[in-house]
Amino acid sequence: MSRDKISSKLPSYMVPSVCLLLDAFPITSTGKIDRRTLRRLASCMTREQLASENMLHDRPVYRHPSTVAEKQLQKLWSEVLGLEPRLISADDSFLQIGGDSIQAMRLIGAAREQGLALTVADVLGHHSMSRLAQILDSTKPELGMLEPVEPFSLLPKDVRVDDMTPLTETKHGDTNAREGISDIFPVTDLQTSYISAAMQDPPSSCSIFYLTLPGQIAVEDLVKACEFVWSQLDALRAAFVEYNGRYWQVIPTSSATPARISIHRLDADESNEKGSLHDEVYRKALMTSLRLGTTYTEFLISRSPSQLRLGIRMTHAQYDGISFGELVAMMTAHLAGRTVDARPQFSHYIQFALAHEAESLKYWRNVLQGSQPLVLAPRVPSPLTIGQDAATSPTSSSTRSLKTTGFIDAPRTPAGVTSATYFISACAYALSKVTTSTDVVFGFVVSGRAALQHNLSNVFGPCVNVVPIRASIASADMSLTQLSLDLQQQRMRGARFETSTCADVLGQCTDWPKDTRYHSCVVTFQDIDEQPSFNLDDESSKLHAFPEEDQVDDAEVLYVYAKPVGMRWEVRVGGASGPGEEHGAKEELIERIHEAICLLLKRS
Repeated sequence: MSRDKISSKLPSYMVPSVCLLLDAFPITSTGKIDRRTLRRLASCMTREQLASENMLHDRPVYRHPSTVAEKQLQKLWSEVLGLEPRLISADDSFLQIGGDSIQAMRLIGAAREQGLALTVADVLGHHSMSRLAQILDSTKPELGMLEPVEPFSLLPKDVRVDDMTPLTETKHGDTNAREGISDIFPVTDLQTSYISAAMQDPPSSCSIFYLTLPGQIAVEDLVKACEFVWSQLDALRAAFVEYNGRYWQVIPTSSATPARISIHRLDADESNEKGSLHDEVYRKALMTSLRLGTTYTEFLISRSPSQLRLGIRMTHAQYDGISFGELVAMMTAHLAGRTVDARPQFSHYIQFALAHEAESLKYWRNVLQGSQPLVLAPRVPSPLTIGQDAATSPTSSSTRSLKTTGFIDAPRTPAGVTSATYFISACAYALSKVTTSTDVVFGFVVSGRAALQHNLSNVFGPCVNVVPIRASIASADMSLTQLSLDLQQQRMRGARFETSTCADVLGQCTDWPKDTRYHSCVVTFQDIDEQPSFNLDDESSKLHAFPEEDQVDDAEVLYVYAKPVGMRWEVRVGGASGPGEEHGAKEELIERIHEAICLLLKRS
């Protein structure tokens, strides 16, 4: 029976993802069906094998792509998903045959190279290749780079450029004149958080990303490559200033503010319990906090007898994981002497975000209407602490990081549901159980690039955003599959509105208490490779982060994180107990949520 026939007789959450034809059911020694063996048989099948089974046993008709656009898409889908073209029908859905939002972004990049204009929202929002092909047929893309953003055109009319220029320092600390600044524009709401964190002592939301390079590369050539990307990417040169009660990003010219490049010649390859001498260079660099009015980016070139490294220090207010692939591509192309295509500027992204902000806020206002903030850990004094000496009190005046981590087998997701959405659904169920709420609102980290036009999707900068997820769990009998299908539809509707905003979404789109600026829980599904590989002089290497993992020290927000590792998922729940909170109570909450999420995913 085909999926269409099954769908006509059963609700969507009972429609199987894949139909497998078996010669016989495996039987246990007691004569029962061996469900464990059945699960193992399905979990060991590759995506291509599953697609082949669907093609042979599920499709009533396999329709060959017939139009030029359909054939182009079939070839692109084949390359991105790693499937043979013969397995991809013109009536297939990108999600149905194993695609997700990150692969959709790769598809957009591959399409851009062929002069085809698509957005991630297009790919996820259309249920068949043929419907997506109609967009290509009806769209005449404007090829080439975007027109430069007019300097200072993104500033509100009541903001005077001349009032902000004295706040920026360049050239060895001299106060800069206006002609040394190429542009000033607003920061996104999420950038505001990262800037504040980077100014702490010691700073947080700051990292160094480093490349291990072939030893024959001359340091002088590496310096030139650093100066090149510095001149090409405005986000690298960003200095942040505070004016009229908010932050702004000031972009100095590369001539007025030369790149900060430090060269470290290490006499040995010694390592200790703290790491290598290269790591010691990075550790010292990360002790420096962000200072308003100055650029933070620093290029750190370190050479030991056996290793050459290039490290780049930045705050998260300047980058996201996806854009690093572009930076690595530019650096390696310049070192190899190849032509480097110009990239969009982050000012282009801000221009796009501001142009669509009103529409986005209207959408989120509709989604969040009548909602309530998720209350996980109300701060109330513990009866045990009344009259108790501070030295023996279970509470503390300091902040303490807490974290629980575990691994589970990667679950098989329902047809048309991405792994990220399935994880979100498990989180929603767990949060509902812990809070006894049937209407759960929390934040989800997205790329912020789903709606970007094809010639803006490869911009370097912090496009990442946290968008609201609202899960309504009508009854305890509602299945995880049904919830995931509902949330997949919600995510597809909201893909066009995931672009970062300069406005406070929760403040402008809810009637929550005024001090509720952030979600009490933020979920991340790390399905992108933040350590891209590259080849230079026939040697392969990867981008690495230092430190490898940020310490969670925000007592107001609980962070839930999952990352595919081979055929398993790493699931982590972290947070912090703040002043006045019991460490044990917060730790127990984190463990309960982690246990509930893992149990739901294991059962699925």
